[in-house]
Amino acid sequence: TGTSLGCSNTRTTSVVVTPNPTVAVNSATICIGGSTNLTASGATTYSWNTGATTTSISVSPTINTVYTVTGTTSGCVNTRTTSVTVNSLPVVSASSASAAICAGQSVVLTGNGASTYTWNTGPTTTTISVSPATNTTYTVTGTSALGCNNTGMVTVTVNPTPTVAVASTTICTGGTATLTASGASTYSWSTGSTSTSITPSPASTTVYTVTGTTTGCTDIRTPTVTVAPAPTVAVNSATICIGGSTTLTASGATTYTWSTGPISTSISVSPTTTTTYSVTGANGTCTNTRTTTVVVNALPTINAVTTGTNICAGQSSTLTGSGAATYTWNPGSLTGSPVVVTPASSITYTCVATGTNGCINSATSQNITVNALPTVSSNSAGICSGSGSATLTATGAVTYTW
Repeated sequence: TGTSLGCSNTRTTSVVVTPNPTVAVNSATICIGGSTNLTASGATTYSWNTGATTTSISVSPTINTVYTVTGTTSGCVNTRTTSVTVNSLPVVSASSASAAICAGQSVVLTGNGASTYTWNTGPTTTTISVSPATNTTYTVTGTSALGCNNTGMVTVTVNPTPTVAVASTTICTGGTATLTASGASTYSWSTGSTSTSITPSPASTTVYTVTGTTTGCTDIRTPTVTVAPAPTVAVNSATICIGGSTTLTASGATTYTWSTGPISTSISVSPTTTTTYSVTGANGTCTNTRTTTVVVNALPTINAVTTGTNICAGQSSTLTGSGAATYTWNPGSLTGSPVVVTPASSITYTCVATGTNGCINSATSQNITVNALPTVSSNSAGICSGSGSATLTATGAVTYTW
């Protein structure tokens, strides 16, 4: 009712009451570093406390955060709040049972700090076994009970396996071998030695083991020392007389080298005194040495004596030898001492004598002169009995005995 100057009039009008919009908005839970969409509904336009005026906003809070959205419809507004819960990430790590392995080995990797795990190689177990050929980094993604993920990494260092080399060898009985290893940093032998080389002297063929190590990785080799038997060398001995020679012959090997220089199976020697010779026989690389002695016996010292060096035809001389064991007189091959000879003409005898050691020497006896008998003749004469004498004259000789 309106009044003016005492006059009044009445009109009627209506007030339409529009209800406030029923604004709704979702809440969310995210992990640190994540984002989520908050979407409002129930109004025509929206205004967020972040300044956005869209129906939906994307938020990435680092802590639990409350967001406010005001919805407007026909000038009427309503406000709602929502919270975004931010869960922390699990502290995920990966560990290796060994920081380094050798080529060809395997190692167990373990995920830590989460509830479930997924490895970049595919497995979804807490632990995995890997055998990388080279240095390799592995990644594990761990998921917490709240569904948040984080990653851990571990690197497996792969050290190369050394290639150990050592040559087998052959020695002779009583010899010494040298085994030298190469290809690693340190070595350990089955003999206990830790040096690069060993010098064993096995009595029979033997297998040795050497373990080479470089940065913790090992390689094993088993060289063999073959023991070849030395040849059984034999050689004859001999006894000769001064001025004689003998042949020494070796056996039992393939080749022979004598102390006198020749390389042959046999040698001829003529020592003047008792002498020792050595011969080295070889079968390939193996040798053996034997010695032998050539005994040199002295010749007998012969004395040949002739008794009766000037005889008449028909007479005898005696030949006597000394200084030996047996005697032979020539010409005639007469044996013994003494021997009696009756040469028909002048002659010289040679004595060949053998000593008790079997050595032979010779000596020449004195010349035996055989004088012919004179042809004696004498005249005959006649005289008267009792009254005369006769002269008898001999001829044909030098002196005469009546």
